[in-house]
Amino acid sequence: MLLKQFEEILAEFGFIRANRNTLVNYRHVNCLIFKKGKRSIFVNNFEIKVSRRRAFLFKRK
Repeated sequence: MLLKQFEEILAEFGFIRANRNTLVNYRHVNCLIFKKGKRSIFVNNFEIKVSRRRAFLFKRK
């Protein structure tokens, strides 16, 4: 199964694609960092880089 297929299935449970190889549950995001071209989220104290194209998804929530 492709990540895109998982993304479609899990979207209703709060999962958002952060970059080309990572799905995260938005409810578990602890911190958002958007400054000086750096876009990251923290989930359970792990930093996950957010792609430029997907950053707006996290800003909206």
